[in-house]
Amino acid sequence: MKIYAKRLIGTALACLMILSASLLLISWDRAVKIDNSTVMTGYREPLTEGVSNTITNALYMYNTFWTPLKSISAWGTAKKTKRQFVEGHTYRGIPYGQPVHNGAYVGFSFKVSDFVNAVNDPDSPLYTDRGANTWDYTENGGDIKYSPYFSNDCSGFVSSAMRIKRHTTRDIGADQDMFPVKGSNVKNARPGDLINSHISGHVIMVLDVEYDREGGSVISISTIEQTPDIIVVRTYGRGGANGGISDLQDRVTNGQYYLCRYRDIESVELIDGAREALPKVVNGICEPSSILTVDKSAEGSIYVDFSGKSFTIEGYSLTSGKVRYEYSIDGGAYKNPDHMPVYSELMSPALGFSYLKQEDPAIFIIDVPVIKVSEGSHINIRAVKDDGSGYEVADLTVRQAPLYVPFDACVDSFYMQFNSSNVQHFEAMGTTAALQGWCASDSIIRFEIKTDDGLWRQLGPSFRKDVYDYIGRDYPSCVECNSFNCAVDATTLSKGKHTVTLRAVGEDGLTFTVCTVTAVNPGIPFFVFPAAGALATAAVIIIVLLAVKKSKKKKADKGSSEKIIGANPPEDSSSPEAPECIPAADASEGTPEE
Repeated sequence: MKIYAKRLIGTALACLMILSASLLLISWDRAVKIDNSTVMTGYREPLTEGVSNTITNALYMYNTFWTPLKSISAWGTAKKTKRQFVEGHTYRGIPYGQPVHNGAYVGFSFKVSDFVNAVNDPDSPLYTDRGANTWDYTENGGDIKYSPYFSNDCSGFVSSAMRIKRHTTRDIGADQDMFPVKGSNVKNARPGDLINSHISGHVIMVLDVEYDREGGSVISISTIEQTPDIIVVRTYGRGGANGGISDLQDRVTNGQYYLCRYRDIESVELIDGAREALPKVVNGICEPSSILTVDKSAEGSIYVDFSGKSFTIEGYSLTSGKVRYEYSIDGGAYKNPDHMPVYSELMSPALGFSYLKQEDPAIFIIDVPVIKVSEGSHINIRAVKDDGSGYEVADLTVRQAPLYVPFDACVDSFYMQFNSSNVQHFEAMGTTAALQGWCASDSIIRFEIKTDDGLWRQLGPSFRKDVYDYIGRDYPSCVECNSFNCAVDATTLSKGKHTVTLRAVGEDGLTFTVCTVTAVNPGIPFFVFPAAGALATAAVIIIVLLAVKKSKKKKADKGSSEKIIGANPPEDSSSPEAPECIPAADASEGTPEE
């Protein structure tokens, strides 16, 4: 009897342990399986001074906003290409180019501040000349490649961020003493690492690595790269618009990339003026228009449907410190908005402003009755600090929203011709909702994506000459941005279906929906719900008791009893193997001479 009593006590303890584990798994699932609209901050390893300086240098070049006084051609093989940086449009980041024999690499002898001065000088070579790459392979095999006179390529970008002489991808691959190789598993990446491939002729810098907890699993990786036509930040995993971690791994594997790290990264110093030149305030309007500005008030038109009862203005102001918001209509008294939610995803490194150390709240949501405004009304929004001082966040002019915006689009080889009131829906299969295609309309300056009710995220600009040649007669002003490529990792969302919306942003803040997809997270870990944990525990108890009863009846020995118990373990609590993700196709990576 003592033996059976011990077995029953042991069984009860085992069941309690299983039940506790199931409850922990319930809590853990709720902590990490959440929507993009409520992304929680994960764990990040503290950065050393050298790594911090390297990343700050990269962000300095990325967060350089410039507005050309005249339209200039981007990277291409002709003296003038259809792809342009359009006069009057504001761009973020140093333009891509390889001004090897004509022009200047930004970040070396030509400073970032010099580039800004050249942008504001109508007589500078940026507008009167072209950068040129005259490597032998282009001279012998085709046209010379031209670029903006002041520009940078991928290897020049990472070299300037590390404050070393300009290296090529060949140099980085050949000097394993200066750039020791760390393998090709992206989950081992750390901020400041390089992802290099001489085969693909491209190099990428790791900007941010987020873990679910200290010492835990990687849940997101952000990269930054100088690529045609401008610097791009991509985020893979939770909260990103470029797919899952596996998509980044596929890109590394297929492109024969490998991880390496600059040996003397701890000696890296800041580029002159980098810390001072980084934006101190970033203001933006997300709804119903799309306006992004830096260090000043967001100005532009806000398009309103006057047939409705009200409209919502959603925006943000990133700064160091805590603020509250106020708004006024046509110079009237300021009052507080009804909603001021907190979105930690706003501080994602994908935006490049996480160094601002924003305190809550950063977001404002203002519900405005249509009866309070008319065509031409002004809505002013300001932020007020704890000490009573403040600054203007936005000055918006109310405009009548058009009934529809004409455009032509192609998503994943499905051609569509419709307006924003006739949106096509389709369900994305697998664990990644991939959106690839093009959209032509007048004056598109960028594409943005959001999941459910989360924030809009800007996608890197992309241009396809074949689209322009095919559809340009209908939209002659579409010379800047007409293609998109993004993906959402559905496994980072809670179980079920989620709406992913992609929209185009035109001049003056006008937006229209291009398409929506349904992203599905089909799999959940075992023991996600209390009922499941309770049923599993009950099943184990029944099995164990039956085994003990059978052992007692047959007077089986101790070993046989333990064998029966061990033959019926609880199911594995890990998620079922996910289907293969739809890979997000790479943008043009540059050329082998980098």
